[in-house]
Amino acid sequence: MRSVDGVLSTSIGIFGGEHIDAGDHEGTFTCTGVYSHLSSNCDPGYFFLLDIMVCVRLDHGVQINFSGLNCHGGLGAVCLRGTPKCYDYRIIVVGYLVHDLIEGTNVLPFAALPGPQPHQRELRFSPEWTPNA
Repeated sequence: MRSVDGVLSTSIGIFGGEHIDAGDHEGTFTCTGVYSHLSSNCDPGYFFLLDIMVCVRLDHGVQINFSGLNCHGGLGAVCLRGTPKCYDYRIIVVGYLVHDLIEGTNVLPFAALPGPQPHQRELRFSPEWTPNA
């Protein structure tokens, strides 16, 4: 979280900007939950569903279900006066089912192995793998 005079776009990164989650499945929804404790001088930020022009204030406990295949984005929490307190926080939890999971083409990372590249360090199982088969 940053003060108003800080650079908001650098604190949000790509997740805050306008975007579409092209890897989502058309038959599922994304569920977003907000967990926060902010001082009274802080604004909690906002989430936008841009295709239907809806704006949701991200207060503690807010849950939003939406299709990530539609244009959406958000703004981070900011302090309107002064600086954030040491105990101020906002956590956004996002749960979604990606296309590969629904279609059964995903793999399950099972264990970490030695290897120079990240994709070489995972023991993976495909959906067809069954133990004791």
